[in-house]
Amino acid sequence: MTKFKTNKTFKKSHWLIVMLALFFLTAIGFVASLMFVLFGSSPHIGIVYAVYTVLGASGAFMFSLFILCFVNLLQIVKQKRDEV
Repeated sequence: MTKFKTNKTFKKSHWLIVMLALFFLTAIGFVASLMFVLFGSSPHIGIVYAVYTVLGASGAFMFSLFILCFVNLLQIVKQKRDEV
C-alpha cells in the first residue's frame, strides 16, 4: 500500500512539473514572438530572439527534468527512511 501511495504522489508531481514546463515554454514563446513582431523589421533582431526562444525552451526543459529527478530522489530517500 505504501508503494502505491508514493507512486500516486509521484505521478501527481510529475504532471505538475509537465504543466509548469509547458507554461514556461508558452510564456517564453509568446514573449519571443511578440518581440519578433515588434522588432521584426531588422532580420538580425529576429534571429536573436529566435535563438533566445530555443535557449529558453531547452532551459525550461532541463529545469523541469532537474525538478523531476530531485522529487524522485526525495521520494526514494523517504521510502528508504520509512523502511528503517
